[in-house]
Amino acid sequence: MMTDAQKVAPDIVTLLAHTWAALGSGAIDAETIPRIWAYDMGWFDIDTAKKIRDTLLQTDWLVSSDSGLVPGIDVEGVEHTFGWMPLMRTLLNPPPCPRETAGADSLGTVAPAAAVSPPSPSSDPSGSTTRESTVPTTMDPAAAGIEGLLKQVTAASSLANKEVLRRAQRKRRALGPITLWMCILLVAREQDLQVGPLLQSLGE
Repeated sequence: MMTDAQKVAPDIVTLLAHTWAALGSGAIDAETIPRIWAYDMGWFDIDTAKKIRDTLLQTDWLVSSDSGLVPGIDVEGVEHTFGWMPLMRTLLNPPPCPRETAGADSLGTVAPAAAVSPPSPSSDPSGSTTRESTVPTTMDPAAAGIEGLLKQVTAASSLANKEVLRRAQRKRRALGPITLWMCILLVAREQDLQVGPLLQSLGE
């Protein structure tokens, strides 16, 4: 049965379902979501991905929780096909999320704020203040370094940033289950670049 959210904006529902499908339930750090859309999915450039994240926050399709962002709707069971691509018009000018479906209880308690809220500091018994990491443990640790890796390959080769990303995405589609950063390294190798220093920089 189609939900109210799917009737109002099926593209947004599918985008959120795709985003959380690989990670399961749980909050995702606000800065990680644009990286997933730009680098893992290859849907947008990073600036557009951040803008879409913010518009979805403002319209309650994404909401803040204590440990990151969660969908404002229940995305479990939403069908999403391989190769699906989002429509920009809907994402850049989204309608408000239907109130009756807002608040994804299955993904954690949702805060009412419609803006990116920094994680609150917590104190350990020794009195020192720490911040709990909100990056999902299922994320590849090297994924956070993709943006820097792209810049290095672009600077050291004759290719533009978008061309490096385009070639990497093409390799990813051809090779199947493989990380995007590995495909970027394959592009770098084709450009006769030394892969060792690039690989080392991912762990820094």
